[in-house]
Formats: sequence, C-alpha cells, structure tokens
Amino acid sequence: MKKEYTFKVYGNQLRFDYCPICKREGKNPDFSFNKEIKQFYCHREGRYGDLLELKKHDRDFYNFLKVVLSGNEKGKVERSNKIKDEAVNLNEVFLSRGNCLLNQEWRDYLKSRGIGEEHLDRLCRLGKNNNMMIPITDGKNIIAIKYRDLAKKYLYSERGSKGDYFINWQHINNRDYIIIVEGEIDLLSALESGFENVVSLPMGASDINAVKNQKNWLLEFKKIIIAVDKDEAGKKAYRKILKELNWKNEEIYYVDMGEYKDFNEVLMGEGIGKIREIVANCQKVERFEIVEEVEEDRFFQGENGYYIKDRGEEKQITDFILEIKEISNKFIKGITYNMGRAKEFRASKSELLFLNGIVENVGYYYGSKNSIPSFWSWILQQNRDKFVIDIDHYGIIDEIYYDSSSKAICEKNELYIQSLDSIPKVTRGDKKILKELLPYLRKDSNQSLLGICWALGRLHNLTSYPILELEGSTSVGKTIFGEFICRILLGSRDNIKSLSTVTIHQIRVLSSCSNITPWVLDEIKLTTKSIKDKTDELLSTIRSVYDNKTVNQGNLTTKLLEYKLCTPLIISGETKINDVSIRNRILSVELNQENKGDDKIFEKFKNTQLLEKLGKQAILNRLADGKIVVKKQKLQEIFPDIRDDRQLHNIKCVYTGLLTLKKIVNLNRKIVDKFLLFLNELGKDERTTVKNFLLLLELVAESDKDPRRFYQEKDGRHYLWFNILYKDIADEHAKTNSSLELLDMSTLKKQLKEANFILDERVSVRFPENEFSKKTRPVTAVEIQPIDIFKNSFDN
Repeated sequence: MKKEYTFKVYGNQLRFDYCPICKREGKNPDFSFNKEIKQFYCHREGRYGDLLELKKHDRDFYNFLKVVLSGNEKGKVERSNKIKDEAVNLNEVFLSRGNCLLNQEWRDYLKSRGIGEEHLDRLCRLGKNNNMMIPITDGKNIIAIKYRDLAKKYLYSERGSKGDYFINWQHINNRDYIIIVEGEIDLLSALESGFENVVSLPMGASDINAVKNQKNWLLEFKKIIIAVDKDEAGKKAYRKILKELNWKNEEIYYVDMGEYKDFNEVLMGEGIGKIREIVANCQKVERFEIVEEVEEDRFFQGENGYYIKDRGEEKQITDFILEIKEISNKFIKGITYNMGRAKEFRASKSELLFLNGIVENVGYYYGSKNSIPSFWSWILQQNRDKFVIDIDHYGIIDEIYYDSSSKAICEKNELYIQSLDSIPKVTRGDKKILKELLPYLRKDSNQSLLGICWALGRLHNLTSYPILELEGSTSVGKTIFGEFICRILLGSRDNIKSLSTVTIHQIRVLSSCSNITPWVLDEIKLTTKSIKDKTDELLSTIRSVYDNKTVNQGNLTTKLLEYKLCTPLIISGETKINDVSIRNRILSVELNQENKGDDKIFEKFKNTQLLEKLGKQAILNRLADGKIVVKKQKLQEIFPDIRDDRQLHNIKCVYTGLLTLKKIVNLNRKIVDKFLLFLNELGKDERTTVKNFLLLLELVAESDKDPRRFYQEKDGRHYLWFNILYKDIADEHAKTNSSLELLDMSTLKKQLKEANFILDERVSVRFPENEFSKKTRPVTAVEIQPIDIFKNSFDN
C-alpha cells in the first residue's frame, strides 16, 4: 500500500509533518524540501542533503516525494497561499548554505575558546564572507539568521529576522531544567560542558521577545536557570526576564559566575568542571529581587520630532523624524524628514554621537549631549530588523556582486557605480549590433578589443591587474575611449578625473571603491614641476594598486586610515609613463588620428546602453558560471613568444576578457585570430632596467656631449666612466623633460650589475682628464656588455 504524507507548499518549499531523517511526526520536529535546488533540511537535527541522501534514510518517503515533484500526486496536500516573503526568503537563504559546514579556520578559533566540534554541525553553518551562520526556527520556518564575524567578532542578522524564539530550543526533549544564556558562544560553552537543555537569547541582552513569546514553553520546565552575562546589559536582561516570569518565581534560579563575565570566560579560565560547579550551585531567586522595575523606554516619536520623558515631562529633542533603511556595524542609512522635506542620508555611527555630526546628516538635536548615545541605542533597537552587512567596496565579493541596490552598506561611495537593476538585459538584436560594431570603436580592431577585453577580464581576475594606458597626442579620442571602457563595467564620465585636479588622497580613496568599475586618471601631461612631482607620487600609488596592497593615509586632524587599493586604473594623457617597474604593469592602447572610430559607430555607443548591457551580461555570466580559469600551459601554447611572467599575466587578463566577450558575442573568427597574434607581439615587449638605460644613453648620444669623456672600446671590450656618464644623463634628462625613469646612481649601477649588463664594476681604464685635454689618467670604470650607441660619434 502506497504511503501518503501531509505537507504544505510555501513558495519553493514543501513542509512535511513527518521527518524521514529523525523518524518523528508533529509540529516539532519539522522537515522541509526545496523544489528549486532539490535539497532537504531537518530542522531538529540540522541535517542537510539531496535526494540520493534522502533515499538512504527512507525509501517510501523518497518514492512519495518523487511523485510529488513530478506533479502527479493527488493525495493529502494542504496549500498555503498567504506566506510571508521574509520567511520564504530566510528558508531559501539558509538552505542555500545548508551543506557549508564551518571551515577549519572557524573550528580552530572555537577550539581556542574551549569549544569542540560535537555540537557545531547541528547549530551552525558557514555563511557568506566566512561568517558563522546561526539559524533560528519557529518549528516550521527559519525566522531569523544571525551572522558572527570571525575577525571582528560582531553580530548582525539577515533582513527580516525576528527574535521571537530561542536559539537551540528545537533540540530540547525533556523538561527537567532549562538554562538561558545570552549568546551563541555561551550556548556552545554550556553544551561543551554537558548541559543539553540550554537556549540562548536570539538577539542579545536587549531583546527578550523570545521569553515573552515562549513563556508557556518555559513554564513547562521544572527548573529555569538564568545565566546571562555579568555586565550591565546582562543585569538589565536578567531583571526583564524576572519581571516577565514573575508569577512563577519559586522555580527560577540564577548563577554566580564569580570573577567571570559569562560561561565562555569560565570555560577558558577554569574549564568544564567549573561550569558544572557553577550550575550545580545555582541559587533560587527570592521574591524581593523581582519587584525592581525595569526602566522603560524614555524616548518616543511625535508628529514633528522625537521626545523624551524627563521627570514626568515630555520634551522635544529633535526637529526630525527618521525612516531607517539599513543599519550595519558601522553605518546608518535612511531618510530624514524635517519640516515636510525628505533627505536621504548615510552616516557613520561615530559621526552621529556628536551634535555637529547629527546636524550635518539628519537635523537638530535639542537634548543634552549625555542623552545622545541612549537616543541612538533606542533608534537601533527600534530598527533591529534592518541590519545588513558592511562591505569594503563595491564589485564582486565572495562570488556575489554588490552595487548600489544591494542589501549592504559600502564604506566607500565616492566612485559612481550604476546598479545592475538600472540596466536592461542584452537582447538578440543587441548582440548582432555588438558583433558588427564593437570591434570598431577604433578602426583598428586590435586596439578596440584590447581596451574592451581588458575591462571584461577584470571580472575574472580580482587580484593584481595591469593598468590600461591610453596613449596618443591631443584630440585623438582618449577621453571618450576611456569613458566607453568605464561604461562596460557600469561606470560613467564621473569615473574620469584629471591628474591636475585630483589629490593623492583622492586617488587612494577612489582606488578603494570598487574592484570592478574602473576609473580614469586623465590629462597626464608633464608640463610643470608640480605635475611631475604629483606623477611621481602617482607612480608609487599605482604600484600599490597593481599589487593590491593596503596603504595608510592620515593627516594632522584625523586618525590613520587604511585603504585597500583594488580598482582597475586607466591612465590617459599625452605623456607616456616610462617608469620601469610600472611599464611591465601597463598595457597600452595606441590612439591616433588614423585609427579614430567612425562617427556613426561613435554615436551608436554614445547614445545607447549597449556598453552597459554588455557589462551587465558579462557580470551575470560570471556569477552564474564562475571564474574563467586559463592555465599557464595553455597560455604559452597560444602565445609562444611571451617569455616574461609579468607580461604573460597581463596578456592572460586580456585573453580571459576575450573569452568572456565570446560567451556573449559571436565574434568574427578572422578578427579573433588577428587579435591573438597582436597580443603575442604585445607581450614580447618587456621593459627592463637595461632597456631603459639604453634609452637614457641615446639621450646623451643625440646631445652635443663628447662620448670620449666617458666611453671607450678596447680589444672588443666596452668601458664606461660611470660617474661622468651619469652626470651627462642627468643633465639631458632634465633638459629634455624626459619621462624615462632615472634612478639614483648607486641604485642604477646595482640594478645594471644584477642584470649582468655591468660585467665588472672596478676596472682601471685611462680616460681624458677633462673634455678639453688630450691627457689621460687612470680611473675606476665599469666594463659593460657591448653596445653600438656611440659608434657613429667615433666614426665622425
């Protein structure tokens, strides 16, 4: 006889009264199956798996579920159409991480706090951003998901979370005793000590809604032991719990933790035995302890502002009312209403602790300075369900794309970034236009594709990335080409900054805003000393950007700040950057009058969202399919002439972008083959200290300097009087305003020796005493590899 099981439909969820994992039936435990991702979850035991795993536990249930999924089941089905989106979303959020157990890093951290692995898998999962993920259930649905950060140890919850149920309550069977602790670490510490009947307040000491909501459940226990933290917040929670359970005081107990604040401190300080001793010696709460009043909220909202109750009077303390949209660990974001006018704001919590910060962001505060922290604590408590995560920058983080529409607060907001939601999807007609026109943003398809593929490759290479240089004289379309490249990755003209107006501080801040959307440093033209000095500072920053380093930025009035430099850079201007260490980190697009794009193509991309659509589709593909990984062996087969690893990395980034583009646009095969040959040639050009030095020697060879003063060839060996040569190089470098890199003399000599260009740095050679004398004297010279730069000078 075929078995039937009663279930309800909640969106993509099937909720069964019977659990095939723990073989029980009823409202608690509870079993769910997600039709979309084909995964199950047992709420009581925290077990998770797919259909094959389910088949191992209960073949009859498995067969019934297969029929239900096929749409042929006509048995006992109760369908619920009025399901809150929040609950469905939280179920799906948790089920999507159901097989992600805590990693070794977390297990080692918890071990350092005295907590083993026995209870972790049924209580916790590994959330996004390497957080501990703690689900809270009402017996049917996940009603809250808490996250605990490993590094900073702060807590936040998923949007829509509610603290109406204890953590771990669904795992408790007998009613002999119940221990109430304040947080999940103390809960794990008690479990580690052998106490199975332990629950935790879900949202910390300030929220006892679970006590109110589950009072009848609590009253089923013979003994209620309150073991919240031994601090002010814990004492306040203790009094609130007592007040809520006042009429059953004869069965309420408290613990004395002595010098320790909570169970975990006890565990780390004196071990499991001490926790057992503390619980064994718990004391019954006497009636007089319960009558103490719990302080009620002093603040409330009026029609035109917030008010405070002070000694029986009600006083207005603000001229604004807030609509909180999001709260993170560091920021508050929302709308402030003041005299009928609405204004969006985003402010750091530290700013809002001062009167000036409140005035600048939301409006006037009339209350005392001492009441400001309490006021914001009250606001945060009223909006505790609005908590979202902090992110350092926009872009792809932990395989998720964050933009201005994401449920997160970004610490950086100076770089304008379009959201994916604001851009339509690419259509079949769009793909046809892109195939025909995209390679010809410039008439030279190689130069066009170099910029386009540089942009798209960034989606798959989020670490060190080559700088894109737009090289060319005036009026060849460098700025508009830079804008087009920015728009592919959801930027705009706002991403283009002039070197003459931007500060190094701004460069660092802008470079930390997004690991996807690029920004353009425009108008690099070394015409004045101040611009040259600023460029030298820029080069140092570019090195950090390329290497994904964290740099410090501070001044006299603010504390030292750290910036993670991550944004891909485009540098554009008439002066070419020739710093040796930077040159190997640059890919140059050569722009000139001959390869300017057709006006019709220019207008098409200028006045449509084709480039944005291309970028959006590339990002969606990246998120759906994961990174495109190209192995080094494959690269070397495609680009056989590239020997330098740095150049191979640069070309790999562009080649990855080409593969990204080909997933969207069916490019002409001849254009692709031509582009691959072009990349092979481009990657052969390695800039070294020796090449740069030879270019510096050409400056001297083209001047009126007599090379006999510092250079001679004898018996096939070549010698330089390095001190005199360096002086002439420095003179010509300054006179010609050259952008070639000129290191200090000792460093330059050292690098040339390491490159085996200087064969011997101490050779006695006779050189003329001065430029006017034929007399010679022995000097300490260097022997170098043979060169022919000064050959013509001697022939003449």
